[in-house]
Amino acid sequence: MQHIVNRLKAIAEPTRLRIVNLCLQGELAVSELTQVLDQSQPRVSRHLKVLADAGVLCPMREGNWTFYRLERDQLDWVAPILETLDQEDET
Repeated sequence: MQHIVNRLKAIAEPTRLRIVNLCLQGELAVSELTQVLDQSQPRVSRHLKVLADAGVLCPMREGNWTFYRLERDQLDWVAPILETLDQEDET
């Protein structure tokens, strides 16, 4: 039960919720997320670490790049939450 609470806490922050929503579309590199979110690399990396530690996102290293994707087994509980978001809302 605690792992569910930890995952919900991880996506409760607006920027992390946006990251999860973006990663639902596919794998994204840290640099891509910094551009889309218009935030610094250290800030985005901190959010990614929280999401990865909670088991929401899966980091994949390829050379000097790290890509993040939604853990496939997380889709069942994340998708209904993301469906409630207004996709036209830029935030």
